[in-house]
Amino acid sequence: PFYNAPLKGRNVIVPAEAALIGGVKSAGRGWEMLMECLTLGRGISLPSVCVGISQRIVRVVSCYSKIREQFGVPIGKFEGVEEKLCRMAGLTHLITATQNFTLSALNQGISASLPSAITKYNVTERTRDIVQDGMDLMGGAGIVLGPRNLIATAYTSLPLAITVEGANILTRSFIIFGQGFLQNHPLALKEISALEKKDLSTFDKAFSKHLYLIICNIIRGMVLSLGRGWFFLAPGYFGRGHRSIQKIAWSAALFSYLTNLFFFGFGARLKKKEKLSGRFADILSHQYIATALLWNWRAKGQSKNTWPVVQWGLNYCFQQIQKALEELLLNLNKPALFIPLNRFLYFLLRLNPLNATPSDKLSKKVTEALSKNNAFREELTDNSLIPTNPKHPLSILEQTCKLIEKAAPAANKIKTAIRKKHLPRNPIPLLLDQALDKKIITSEEYKNLKEAEQARETALQVDTFTREEYLP
Repeated sequence: PFYNAPLKGRNVIVPAEAALIGGVKSAGRGWEMLMECLTLGRGISLPSVCVGISQRIVRVVSCYSKIREQFGVPIGKFEGVEEKLCRMAGLTHLITATQNFTLSALNQGISASLPSAITKYNVTERTRDIVQDGMDLMGGAGIVLGPRNLIATAYTSLPLAITVEGANILTRSFIIFGQGFLQNHPLALKEISALEKKDLSTFDKAFSKHLYLIICNIIRGMVLSLGRGWFFLAPGYFGRGHRSIQKIAWSAALFSYLTNLFFFGFGARLKKKEKLSGRFADILSHQYIATALLWNWRAKGQSKNTWPVVQWGLNYCFQQIQKALEELLLNLNKPALFIPLNRFLYFLLRLNPLNATPSDKLSKKVTEALSKNNAFREELTDNSLIPTNPKHPLSILEQTCKLIEKAAPAANKIKTAIRKKHLPRNPIPLLLDQALDKKIITSEEYKNLKEAEQARETALQVDTFTREEYLP
């Protein structure tokens, strides 16, 4: 924890030599130091905190959705809940892969200011979505404050993660595309530098190459759009993931064409077009994230357990790229010469989209893996600390899940007996004695069910306080 507010005092003397990094001779270099720290730090600190929060929330909510029942059915089996659980699992894996990919680059000493900005923005924003979905599913258990509440603190602290640069607005609308464009474009800096020096000869050469680049990207983008990316061969990468690489190449061709057109049409006013810049940032971000998902999956041994959630994440990325491309093509009205071509590409993308929304079938696979496949759940939340204290609320949830799974066959016997009218239609805890008397369950199963139901009752309790405990 740290103070996130101004500090005031009287007669406070702080020696400059002790207070300034590098001593007095470094006075005036604060902004430079800050920028150097942010270049790396924005890809490490806040994303790490948010990945930890997301993994913990998924672990808590996936347990809770198995324990909490409505109409005799765990709430995790309702499709509305399933939809949110899938999104939570998919986005958690997505941001974990993004963080791993960026940290790998930083660990190798690669200058990664742009990837760090992409990571910071997207990880903190997606964590906000994950925690919001978690609050929706926990209901009152997420609202009632106290030691048992494992989610409210994350919910209330999220604004800190996203307000470092104006609620991420500056990161999306300026830093990712605005800085990334000038850093990575092969000709833009040459053109700007030539104009500043009034070197028309150098500018003409760079400008001619720029026009040639636009024409090449128009052709490449049209061919890949008409062929849905199938004409792109990803060397050395076949099988699962190959199709996604083709789609990344397809979207990259359109991104490159529109980027050059954007610069060509707006010139010096580029920085002021923040809405367009934000959409370019969305495309670039999700191309990076899709690449990170594939890299992470291969780096972790191409596990079959995680492929459904990787596939969900890739579909999510292409859905976001599709949306941003459509909005760009509708709003990019300069230079006027290219408006018919932009409109044609827009309708081509609508008729021939990069990808549809992740399917219900795929979502169900992810949710079932989260509820049934412990190996998948462990892999998804592998950085989440599991408390050793058996009285910790998360330990109670985890232990209750295990007891419920152990008692599940006996519970199914009682449900079958209810359907066959051998037992009355009552909650299972009220039928245990009758089920034992009628030999529907064994004494061992009776014991397991009794223990599981008692644990469920304890796990679902929220904190209560006396007036004396609460008021002080």
